[in-house]
This record gives sequence, C-alpha cells and structure tokens, in this order.
Amino acid sequence: MRFINLCGRQWYMDHPLSTTLSAFHDVLLAMDDPDQVRTRTDFEERCFECVRVLRPDIEHHARSAAGAELTLDEEDLVRAPLLRVPPSILLGAADRPGIQFHLVCWNRANCLVEGVDEPYWPPT
Repeated sequence: MRFINLCGRQWYMDHPLSTTLSAFHDVLLAMDDPDQVRTRTDFEERCFECVRVLRPDIEHHARSAAGAELTLDEEDLVRAPLLRVPPSILLGAADRPGIQFHLVCWNRANCLVEGVDEPYWPPT
C-alpha cells in the first residue's frame, strides 16, 4: 500500500524520491517473506505486477537509495517508470489528467477493503 501511494504522490514531489525507492526495497524484502499474509485478490496481483515490471529499472536504485545520491538526470530517469507503470497496470492509463490522484485514491480504497492500513503520513 505504502509503495503504490508513494508512487502516486511522487507526481506532486511532496517527498524525496529516496522515500519511494526505500518503500520499493521494503516491498522486495516482504515479497520473499513467507510470513507475509497474501490475499490473492486481483488488487494484490496487480500490485505485484507493478513490482515485477518496475524491478529491472528500479531495483538497483532501491537497494542503494539509503546511501546514494542521484543526479537530477538520474532522478528523472528513475521517477519516470514510477509515475508511468503503476497507473498503467492498476488503472489502465498513465496519461489521463489527474491520474496520479486517482491512483492514490484507488489504492487507498482497495487497501481499506482488504484491511491494509498505515498511518496517514508515513515516516520519511
């Protein structure tokens, strides 16, 4: 939930890119954790598909996000798939006006239905 929410909010640049990359790294760790509860819903499967599609472009940066500084050009290259992939996979489009806002709302609504919750403002 947190990662998809941060991808949507990345459009508004209201948090550092490293926060989104750190959340992606947390997702990668959680995906391999056998104690994680799985719902097997369409929502969960599409979220996992976002991670699978993003992984080749983002994983290296996510693993080194804690200590590495990206140049502005590198940030733009890393941010682009974070803005494009989740709305494309989850909502079917990435280029509609306001799609990032819809992504955050859609993600939050699905998380409520599935009983997934987090603080309103995640720590940065």
